[in-house]
Amino acid sequence: MKLAARLSAPVVIELKPGDDILEAPDLLFKAADGAKVKVGLTTPEIIARIRETTGDKLRGRSVVERFELVLTADGDVLVY
Repeated sequence: MKLAARLSAPVVIELKPGDDILEAPDLLFKAADGAKVKVGLTTPEIIARIRETTGDKLRGRSVVERFELVLTADGDVLVY
């Protein structure tokens, strides 16, 4: 199921070590605008979802291990 969502997703944002997660929502919103997809979460909700699902991939606000934000066609935000 996750793989299917990832493959059919109109927007995928890769966050790499050194990236600041507070910049992730803006990147996602800009990419979503380009794909004409409405994001179903607010900026604080996106940051909370990242923090809840990434575990040890973050140190404070900084990414220490690569992960992806995936925006599905129906506006859901998944973290892989």
